[in-house]
Amino acid sequence: MLTLLTLAAFAGATDSEVYVPRPLAGRPVLDLRIGADTVSSLDAPVVCLEGYPLAWLSLEGCGTGANLWHIPTGPELSHYRTRVRALKANDGRIDAELLVGLGFAEVQVGQDQAGFLFGQAREEDQVEASGAEGSVSGKVRWWTGKTYMVMDLNVGAAVIPANPVVTGATGPILGFGGVSVGAGF
Repeated sequence: MLTLLTLAAFAGATDSEVYVPRPLAGRPVLDLRIGADTVSSLDAPVVCLEGYPLAWLSLEGCGTGANLWHIPTGPELSHYRTRVRALKANDGRIDAELLVGLGFAEVQVGQDQAGFLFGQAREEDQVEASGAEGSVSGKVRWWTGKTYMVMDLNVGAAVIPANPVVTGATGPILGFGGVSVGAGF
């Protein structure tokens, strides 16, 4: 009986606090994500590194690390882009963004070579090519203090004139989609 009275007394005396994340720079600075896309073979994950020089602007590179940590056995697509925040929603610990990206992509099948090959195919057996890309992304962050967990969904298309030679596609437009998860500060 004494236990029940004690619990009843404490039940009316609870406190509540609102959590406010305290980011290191007042905004995201850098995040590292791992995931997959619709073009790259599944023998290696897609790794994305994104830095934020401004709260509404980021620079991002995504790829499978061909020849750095694996030898490719199928097609691969890497992205190098600038992303601008179009919309943002914030609810304390969780924030969501809609991002628009512009940059370039490189598609390859086989051994990666140094540099990027833009424009029309130069060889019959060319294994890589590059071209302009545009993308739209949805990003959600769950803040845990100065750090956060992140998930990014991305869709877009690249115009790569040599794509038919490299991948055997019927045209230069290469559509893609991807998902990645990771952490940042």
